[in-house]
Amino acid sequence: MDNHERRVGDKWIVTLQDKKYELDIVADQLGSTVQFEDGPKIRVEGSWTPGKQLANMLVDDTRLTMKVGKITGGFRIRNRGADLQVIIRSKIQSDLAQYMIEKDLPDTSKILMCPMPGLIVKIDVRVGEEIQEGQALCTVEAMKMENILRAERQTRVKKINVKAGDSMWSIAKKFNVTIRDLSIWNDLNPEKCLLTDTKILIYPKYFKEIKPKPVPKNDIAYPVKRGDSIIKISNKFGIPKEWILKWNDIPDETLIYPGQIIELKLSEIN
Repeated sequence: MDNHERRVGDKWIVTLQDKKYELDIVADQLGSTVQFEDGPKIRVEGSWTPGKQLANMLVDDTRLTMKVGKITGGFRIRNRGADLQVIIRSKIQSDLAQYMIEKDLPDTSKILMCPMPGLIVKIDVRVGEEIQEGQALCTVEAMKMENILRAERQTRVKKINVKAGDSMWSIAKKFNVTIRDLSIWNDLNPEKCLLTDTKILIYPKYFKEIKPKPVPKNDIAYPVKRGDSIIKISNKFGIPKEWILKWNDIPDETLIYPGQIIELKLSEIN
């Protein structure tokens, strides 16, 4: 509200390189006065706000410029070669944090990761092939554009567990489960493309591939081609796109891929 000033607490626990500091921080319009427990008091001033990547601050009489990035529970700060992780918690958050189990980050240095949601269109390497830095590994279609993912270093391909046309949506459709199921079972982000070394777990009661149903007479089983869209298929056959989406249980008209079979139930029209 315009006539109320936002108020935050004064007492904070700051963890810097695994060492904790208890601070009293009193903020005002120009900056903050920081009092270390049984230690010095410093004055910090600047116009930085969370979200900005560069902070120009005045610490007592010293000008300090830092690069700032957001991390869970705090910030990553870089200055003159130093790279620090700063975690900021309230007193009760700090007390409870000791009971939280830290999850080790997976080693992704040997995995090709897709930087955006998309569909694997083509894989350009084979198992056992030695590849060079900058070599094309696969092509991903995203936002109606094809993006080539390249090797960041020289290495050898150990294993490939996906193929062209794979996505979480296509696998969910194939086994008659939901994307949410796959995400929960495999701890995956549904907004990301599959990794080239991803094994997908499907629980036994679902582990039965759904075979295509026989197509009734006069109906069409249309295979999606490169460059096709629901709109193009709709215009080609003169069928409203809403009917095509409903017949094929497609939640989003952008979620189609080359090789997918689209059922056109002409028998329901005539």
